[in-house]
Amino acid sequence: PLITKIAAAVLYPGSLPFNNAEMTFYYQYDGNQRLTKATGGFINTSGSTGLGGFFTDKIETNLKYDNDKVTVEDISTASDFTVPKNTKYFKLNSSNQIIEKEIPDRISEYWYERQLYGYKNGMLDEITTTLPNMPYDATDPNDYIQTYSEKFLYNDSKNLIRTEYYELQNGVKKGEKIIRTFENYDKSYNPFKRFTLVDDYFYRCLYPNNFRNYKEEKTQ
Repeated sequence: PLITKIAAAVLYPGSLPFNNAEMTFYYQYDGNQRLTKATGGFINTSGSTGLGGFFTDKIETNLKYDNDKVTVEDISTASDFTVPKNTKYFKLNSSNQIIEKEIPDRISEYWYERQLYGYKNGMLDEITTTLPNMPYDATDPNDYIQTYSEKFLYNDSKNLIRTEYYELQNGVKKGEKIIRTFENYDKSYNPFKRFTLVDDYFYRCLYPNNFRNYKEEKTQ
């Protein structure tokens, strides 16, 4: 199905202000039924305002396709504020699955991220993140190549149940670790399949059904 709008309360239950019924995300597609625009988002505000942020329909995420390559950027259509572009570049395989993602950093080229996506039996198995521009001294025993790995684990119904994200130092698991757990799946069709290229929906897109419980644990 082509979703054209979703109430924000569906995506963020129990965490929105009283007027959440008025907060709606909108979506547009091209002739090939590919997502081209997602409208709506949240703006963080200064702590001095006493507000944590607000919802606006003046934020858009635009997706531009060029054969197997896709550019994703955020823009503001408002006259009184702007938002970072958060530009991301994707490369897709013949099944329209992500095989590569590049994330430029607005401040330093050293934090330019490159992600490689690996699959097993058509299902996402691992995302490996590298920082290709980060300086590295191979002669220094205390220096290391910094990479990150996220492994994806599924149940017999092909629903994602857990991801394990690790910082790697020369291929050894050290430093930051994030465990994400997805539970209590329904039996309904997953309507988010076309939203893989938008970060806010990524973990909702990977399986046949819909999780109803989510936990995230971070350790060192």
